[in-house]
Amino acid sequence: MGENTANLTNLAIFVSGRGSNLRSIIDSCDHGILRSLARVALVVASKANIHALQIAESAGIDRYVYSRDIPVTTLLAVLEEHEVGFIALAGYLRRIAPEIVRKFERRIVNIHPALLPKFGGKGMYGMRVHQAVIESGETISGVTVHYVSEEYDAGQILAQETVAVEENDTAETLADRILQIEHKVYPVAIADALRNLKR
Repeated sequence: MGENTANLTNLAIFVSGRGSNLRSIIDSCDHGILRSLARVALVVASKANIHALQIAESAGIDRYVYSRDIPVTTLLAVLEEHEVGFIALAGYLRRIAPEIVRKFERRIVNIHPALLPKFGGKGMYGMRVHQAVIESGETISGVTVHYVSEEYDAGQILAQETVAVEENDTAETLADRILQIEHKVYPVAIADALRNLKR
């Protein structure tokens, strides 16, 4: 309470699933590292009826479902209407249109559940990533936060944190441990990116 909201950057969080990273970002804006930097102004979902939209509704955040048949110009107008200054992808499974990447250059970030540049690229998301890590025999995995470019998982890396791959790991057990790290790393990386914009 009493926070000067005029100085806060409006965030749009793009989601496709259960929204656990969305929840960690909202919490960080409310009483964590993002409190003096940003607020979540909009949640953009790739489909309706996902849990992330329920989280947004419970938090009183505007929601927009961006289906494939909606022109990108319409989405850009919605972002402008909400005065969005920064975008964070949180489990968003659709490619970001080049028009948005260019409009928000160095103002869009993504979190990837592996150590890029390994195990990235088209089709490498969710359990596929963790299964590929295990099948490769890697002993270390982790998370990567990176700027979004027009190529999948190829933007400049902002932050990485490692997680050991244990001998008896399955894709599911590895995913659970990495998700816990994501919730800690992502708000900090977003804060760093916002501070970089002001330098």
